[in-house]
Amino acid sequence: MGSSKMKTRVCNGMKNISMRPRNRTGALAILAMVLSIPGAASAKSYSVDSIHSSVEVRTDGSLRVTETMAYSFQGSFTFAYRDIPLKQGETLSDVTVGETERTYIEASSEAPSTFQMSGSDPVRITWYYRAGDTSRDFILSYTVSGVVQRYADVAEFQFQFVGDNWDRHIGKVTASVELPQGFLANDVRAWAHGPLHGTVKVVSGSRIEFDVAPLPSRTFWEGRIITPAEAFPSLSVSPAAGNSDHLPAVLAEEKRWAEDANAKRLASIERQKVRTEKRALMQARSKRFFPIALALALLGLGVWFSFFRRFGKPHRVATPHAFGEIPSGHTPAMLSYLIYSQITGSALVATLLDLANRGYLDIVESEEEKKKFFGGTKIVKDFEFKLTDEAMTDLAAYEGDLVSFLMSRVGNGRSFKMSELKETALKHRTEFRK
Repeated sequence: MGSSKMKTRVCNGMKNISMRPRNRTGALAILAMVLSIPGAASAKSYSVDSIHSSVEVRTDGSLRVTETMAYSFQGSFTFAYRDIPLKQGETLSDVTVGETERTYIEASSEAPSTFQMSGSDPVRITWYYRAGDTSRDFILSYTVSGVVQRYADVAEFQFQFVGDNWDRHIGKVTASVELPQGFLANDVRAWAHGPLHGTVKVVSGSRIEFDVAPLPSRTFWEGRIITPAEAFPSLSVSPAAGNSDHLPAVLAEEKRWAEDANAKRLASIERQKVRTEKRALMQARSKRFFPIALALALLGLGVWFSFFRRFGKPHRVATPHAFGEIPSGHTPAMLSYLIYSQITGSALVATLLDLANRGYLDIVESEEEKKKFFGGTKIVKDFEFKLTDEAMTDLAAYEGDLVSFLMSRVGNGRSFKMSELKETALKHRTEFRK
């Protein structure tokens, strides 16, 4: 007996593109532009709508298989492949690939409308095309020799139309098997292996049809057929088969499998019945308790509204007037050290404001018109600190050092601007920290 597990994969031909934005803002901008393009954020995908296998069983025990595979693409795809494993004694030959109106040629160029073959077990058939946001039908034909096995009383073969390694469900799988002529329907027996909702029909002594829709992912769909041994006159009985009849063993095996399948079917029906009963019970309970639930909801809403009226609104708080006296005689720098154990940047600004308040500095506000990055202008305010005529003999040592440092390092000796202070501090962090 021989079977072929087959798998098909569809791949896209896009290369990975790596972008490294300069900052997070740039990355978000790029993402926003990509998402603004219709369909750019949609994932590339494909589906297998149907597979139809036409299998001609020849008198020499070989199979001529023609598969029509209907795909729907979302996005750009460039090639697909199908792996065909071969059992001992089986060979693959006469492979053709194409579509309804074109035949692919075997070549190593990977150009559209070409195909390649590689490997021996399994044999991989890879074909190349260009497809994007469309539907395509691919036709794959091949001959597998050594599949049919002849016994003393009957001949048998098993063939998987779809293997269990597909990573997605298939909308519909059909297969039509043509046997050698000259026999009646009663002379042929056939079984389908796979999902319980699949069907098999012996149309005549030479034609058998298999059908399943849909076929779940990771699920095989297989046909097993028994015919009179005389259908394959050129095949000899395998020495391993002996002279004993093979049909009783097949019937016993299929009976056991059918009983297992029926048990699974009954268990599935029972589980569905239990789920239906639970759903009906929950619906009856929901109708019974709905008035109570509605009353509790209204009561809860009333309690919430009552608490909201009492505690949900902010309380009125009288704004206290500021005291007319300075709460502490400590300088800003000393206060910063007492609270934080260090002199912070805000202490520097507070010290300048304190010196202005004491009459040693004048603060002049100015406005400047500057151009915007994307056009137009804006008004930018700045503050200039100027020395007054007040003598600095009464300043603390660190206050005098600060004023001298800023006037000489930032300004022009008599004044400096706040914008100049920020710019210089950024360029000379260590010096300003000291």
